[in-house]
Parts: sequence; C-alpha cells; structure tokens
Amino acid sequence: MTKTLFTNCFVYNSVSEKFEKLQILVENGVIVRLAEKIAIDNATIEDLDGSYLIPGLTDAHTHSFEGGLYALSIDMGDVECLDDVFDKLNEAGASQKVIFAYNFDENRIREKRFPTMKELDRLLPHTPLLVRRVDGHSCVINRAAAKKIPFPNRLPATFDGLLRREENDLAAHWFHRNVDNETILRAYQKAEEIAIQNGVTTIHTMLGDAEYDYLHFELLLEHLPEFKVEFIPYPQMFDVSKLRE
Repeated sequence: MTKTLFTNCFVYNSVSEKFEKLQILVENGVIVRLAEKIAIDNATIEDLDGSYLIPGLTDAHTHSFEGGLYALSIDMGDVECLDDVFDKLNEAGASQKVIFAYNFDENRIREKRFPTMKELDRLLPHTPLLVRRVDGHSCVINRAAAKKIPFPNRLPATFDGLLRREENDLAAHWFHRNVDNETILRAYQKAEEIAIQNGVTTIHTMLGDAEYDYLHFELLLEHLPEFKVEFIPYPQMFDVSKLRE
C-alpha cells in the first residue's frame, strides 16, 4: 500500500467556506483522512510549503486539438499594423507544411483592414497560409491555400483572399486536417499543459466533427498513458461501427 502524507498546506472547507491548514493522508491515490495533525508510519511526507491544495477540476467540454493547435500557432493578438503581421508570418518561414495564424482583429491595427491575398502571396507564395480573425468567423488565405482547399464552388476572379461563413469554416477545417501526426500530438500536449496550469486534471475532449475520420481517436488512445491529465475522448462521428472495431 502506497501512503503519502501532505503537510503544511491549506484545504478548502465547503462547510465553513474557508481555507484551513490541514494535513492530508492519501492511500493508493485515495484521500482517506484530513486533520490538523496525522500520526502515520511508513508514509512519504510531502511538505507543500504553505500551498493551497484543491481537487483537480474537470472540463466537461473541450476541443483540445483546436485549442492546443492555436496555442502552438501564430498569435496576432498584439500586432499594431500590417507590417507586424508580415513580420510574424515571415518569422514562421516557409519550412512548415502549412502556416496558421489566429486572433487577428483588423479593427486594432492602423490600416483597419485584412491583409490581401497578393500581400500574402508576396510573403509566402508556395506555403498554404491562413490568418483567422479573433472571433473565428472570417479569415484570409493566400493563393497556395486557395489551390488546396476543396471549395464546392469556383472562387471568383476578383477573390482577394477573404473568406466568411461556410467558406471560412471549410478553410479552417482543411488546415486542421492537414497537419501531421506529430503536430496533432503536440497540440494535445499543449492543451494538457494549459489544463494543468489552470488546475484541470480531467478533460472531456471532443474529437473532430461528424465528417472527420477517426485518426485523432486512434492517436489519442494510443498515447493516453503518456499524458499527466486524464483525457476522455468523445469522437463526433456518424459511423459508430468504426469506433467499436
């Protein structure tokens, strides 16, 4: 039996609605006793140095891949002008398979507009590139991306790279699907890191949408033991038989 005694810590009492300085005895991962002083033999002592100890939180609905992927991508939240946008994109370089930027708000920059396709093409003519607005409802892409994304209708000759509504969603989903397995796992690892920083230890994570294949489901199941948080996957698929195999 593994025993751990946590000392010198503050624990929240839901009855008194106050933090109290207590010791906590854990046996085989289960809290068995809380008291001001616990006498116990053969236990590992963990002095928490006055820290506050709370139960791990559960996030009941997350899109962990997308959240992790965005956190790994280019954050445009602090740009002040289009030159700042171009500098950030240029730093990413053309070595990546695709380049994804997010959190862009044309109202916060000097020019009060999106970059154009021509401007993005001059910067990165061969690498698919997407810059998504802060609310997620619109984005701008370069010509390399426009050639790859399977739009249902041909784009007009006057197309300047700006996408809204269904076309914006289609473009973003294409970028989500066109990252390699290593990047997918890095995205979940980044989501895990963010969760731990916020006291979340269990994550109910939605995987894809109804049309997605089950690549993320297989990858996540294969690597579940490597994560420090508990991922509970919820695949969003019409074909349930694939998940039962």
